[in-house]
Amino acid sequence: VEQMAVLEPALVETVTITCMQVIRDAMDEAVRRGVPAEAAKDFLLGHINIDIAILFGFLNAQFSDGAKLAVKRGMEQIIQPDWKKVFEPDNIMKEVRAITEGTSR
Repeated sequence: VEQMAVLEPALVETVTITCMQVIRDAMDEAVRRGVPAEAAKDFLLGHINIDIAILFGFLNAQFSDGAKLAVKRGMEQIIQPDWKKVFEPDNIMKEVRAITEGTSR
């Protein structure tokens, strides 16, 4: 049960869906700033496939130095330094309770 709670909600819902929501919101912001919606979506989804392949070892490649710098800056600007606390047992239990009780916390 503990490992399942680490996987869901912590890994899949709290972390993964949250990051995916940020990605979707970023795409919407690019569109708001003038990028055609279809171009933004196609460009983003194409890059996501390659990024996942690299990050999970399905593709024997590395990100460019420029991409690595962008990730470093992005982590500093977007991700809180203590984000891994979502995996702490107390936090997982709060999430499980919130989900089962239908509350936001």
